[in-house]
Amino acid sequence: MFLVNRPSLWVLLLAFGGQTAAAQQPAFPIELSAPEKAALAELDQSRAATYPLIDSWFEGRPIQYYHFGPSAVQPSSLYRIGGGGEVVSNLPGLPGYSALLQVFDVEISPNSGIAAADVKSRDMVLGLLQTGRARLKATGLILNLPIVPDGSSLERDPESRPLKAAFYKGETVHYFDFGPTRAAAIPLLAFASGFDEGGQPEPVEGQASNASGIPGVRGYSDLWAVDAAIGGEYQPGAYRDYRRAIVDARAGRLRLTSRGVQNCPVVYVEGRPAPRPRSPLEARGNAGAVMAAAAPSDGAVRPAGAGPVVPAAATAAPAAAGIVNPAATPVGAANSYAGFAGQIAVRAPRQDAQVAVDGVLDERAWANAARLRQFSQYQPVDGRPAEDSAEVLVWYSSTTIYFGIRAYEPHGAVHATLANRDRIGGDDFVQILLDTFNDRRRALMFGVNPLGIQSDGILSEGGTGRGGGGGGLGTISTGRDTADLSADFVFQSKGRVTDWGYEVEVGIPFKTLRYQPADVQNWGINIVRKVQHSGYENTWTPARQANPSFLGQAGRLEGLTGISRGLVLDVNPELTGKAAGAAGA
Repeated sequence: MFLVNRPSLWVLLLAFGGQTAAAQQPAFPIELSAPEKAALAELDQSRAATYPLIDSWFEGRPIQYYHFGPSAVQPSSLYRIGGGGEVVSNLPGLPGYSALLQVFDVEISPNSGIAAADVKSRDMVLGLLQTGRARLKATGLILNLPIVPDGSSLERDPESRPLKAAFYKGETVHYFDFGPTRAAAIPLLAFASGFDEGGQPEPVEGQASNASGIPGVRGYSDLWAVDAAIGGEYQPGAYRDYRRAIVDARAGRLRLTSRGVQNCPVVYVEGRPAPRPRSPLEARGNAGAVMAAAAPSDGAVRPAGAGPVVPAAATAAPAAAGIVNPAATPVGAANSYAGFAGQIAVRAPRQDAQVAVDGVLDERAWANAARLRQFSQYQPVDGRPAEDSAEVLVWYSSTTIYFGIRAYEPHGAVHATLANRDRIGGDDFVQILLDTFNDRRRALMFGVNPLGIQSDGILSEGGTGRGGGGGGLGTISTGRDTADLSADFVFQSKGRVTDWGYEVEVGIPFKTLRYQPADVQNWGINIVRKVQHSGYENTWTPARQANPSFLGQAGRLEGLTGISRGLVLDVNPELTGKAAGAAGA
């Protein structure tokens, strides 16, 4: 099948397969599409630039960063060829480009028939893997390596980073190495007075942007989900703290407009070099698991022994130039919903996919899911950003709605036990609230602890449910109604404790739910997280204790279509008896 897709390249490869590397030096034909040629032209030395330092603020502290333009959150791939060079899988300006690169080491077999120095494209790497002539090792590294025009430089770079070279389809490209970073986007506010005729924000002179993180602070990433803050009456330079700007946005004094995800690594804090992690790119150690060359049917490359799975995105054949494959499209700001910033109207993607509910969010469907992030503290004090971050991924098929929970815990131990159903109140847990009739009066509650042990029930405004001991919403005295845990819904869940917190996968069949008879469904949704080591309770929407209705402060899950409950049977067993005989016998 691989040869059918790329005959011009791999028929030649197989033809030379039995020869030694010294005996043959084949010139493999590599075809560049028009978009690829245009992208490479933008990286020519004639386009060389000096990237300036840009001023910003973090919690009243001046910071400076470089701006390398848009980037997808989902990493692309970089292949380090043993005895050869480096190969990248995408370029700026092409669909799905990400400056974040997941690093793989490639070992070329001695009898492969090709010299390692001649491997200069991702297609060559994939072909060698598919034909058993190379082995793949996952290093576990995700690095920020923005690709830039040849000859570019950095203004006052505290580390004097040199340009490094790699190959893309046989062409040399160049990048700067900013070392490891998280594959996530964190918020940044850029202040604007309005938009010009081209739709670009017009910056407010004298008012620098406000960042939500810096290197060394928990949760920092080089990728920023940028919002333009429009309007408001303020003195330029007055905003120096992202949190204050968000409060004003929630109060309606500023209007936020998403500008997508940008790659902006911070290099100075208060005039001093930021404590950035050093890049391990040059260290070709033994980290990672050696991968078998043959790929299974799910598209992922499985390890020869025990170990992690290399995501299918690392080995999948690229889409045709100019065509974005929806199933592999990275998630950007358009599908990310920051609850603390008031982004609570969610459109989850519908995908014709099936996943194994095993507690590992490694299937391709999760890469396209809507992301619910930026939780708020509800207890003991509301209105603050949650100290322990979390994100919940949401998507659905025709029969099931899926939730993927990643709960980060850098402060204390995760509490997780093999508790009985509805008895997870002593553990860390996350609860999914679904108001399927969107009436803000009643919600179905699906709770899970870090191992996926379930607690479920119904939360009703004005109700007096029996939530005690079961991990219901009333386990802390909050003034809210408690959940009635007498209902037992049928759903799947599985979780695991990780070195960064815990991860849980949940699948709720639509046949389990009752909802309004409409072709397009709009539901209420909220997520509650309980952190046992601190006793804090966090919510995805910025709920307030003073508000008389907790369910009334839920978000919205909009535009669910093409869903089916299937055939639902309720069976009520009955037992009858008959006695015969004379009276008094």
